[in-house]
Amino acid sequence: MKAKRLKIRPEDVNTALARKKGAVSRFIAEHYRHFNAAALMDAAKGYEAHLAAGGQMMVTLAGAMSTAELGISLA
Repeated sequence: MKAKRLKIRPEDVNTALARKKGAVSRFIAEHYRHFNAAALMDAAKGYEAHLAAGGQMMVTLAGAMSTAELGISLA
């Protein structure tokens, strides 16, 4: 007789990881769980790994975000 394997759901893994992080990580893990949200989670994990490896990120603004002066908030 085969033993039953517990199915580990990605949203449970993401929530457990996010508990160790900040408010944004917790929000994403709680509210972005299905369909294309997986792309956001993958991008966030990739960005975190990039920063941990000493990488940097440049943010550019155009159009409405420039008009809304989002750069002031980012600064």
